[in-house]
Amino acid sequence: MARPAIDMAVFAEAKQQFPTGFLQLKNGVPSHDTFSRMFRQVDPEQFRTCCQKFVSRFGETRSGVIAIDGKTLRPSLGARRARSPLHMISAWCCDKRLVLAHIATNAKSNECPAVFKLLEFLSLKDSIVTADALNCQQDIA
Repeated sequence: MARPAIDMAVFAEAKQQFPTGFLQLKNGVPSHDTFSRMFRQVDPEQFRTCCQKFVSRFGETRSGVIAIDGKTLRPSLGARRARSPLHMISAWCCDKRLVLAHIATNAKSNECPAVFKLLEFLSLKDSIVTADALNCQQDIA
């Protein structure tokens, strides 16, 4: 049984009062089995496209601070694997509390080119952009 399906069922149970204004749940909230079946039916490319459209609409209305930062996802690869764990660069919109965009890099040392590429995706007019010292380079600025 997939952990995301269990997590969704637990979340749905905790928040079951929320959807009652727009959704009828005659049999209660869906079980983890139902969430698991649903996740298996989702087309990843269509889901990615929908998420990008959703986030871009938020990006159009955002203001304030955009924080650019990299994170290494340590459990993304097992200890016995030869490759290093996944490293992601994200643009976090502080006022919307939402990641506007993210991009994967091969390693922490490749963060600067990825940040440059990430910034090309974003409209940063009237925004304050923060980054750590590694990304305070003239080309990125």
